[in-house]
Amino acid sequence: MLKRRIETAGIAHANEYSGHSLRAGFITEARNRTIDESDTMKHTRHHDLTAFRNYDRGADTLSDRNPTTNLTL
Repeated sequence: MLKRRIETAGIAHANEYSGHSLRAGFITEARNRTIDESDTMKHTRHHDLTAFRNYDRGADTLSDRNPTTNLTL
């Protein structure tokens, strides 16, 4: 269903997208916003941290994911 919707929207390379693309995007964005992994895992129903982290498509640099962003120091 997702691929049909992507094709209908006229997005190139529709065959490269899947439900896993949505999951990877969600997990990557949650990690970019420094949302706690355990909270995100509850939502995605992951039980294995390694499998969960394999969906992360973001960069793991401090500048991209600074844990102090949400602290009021």
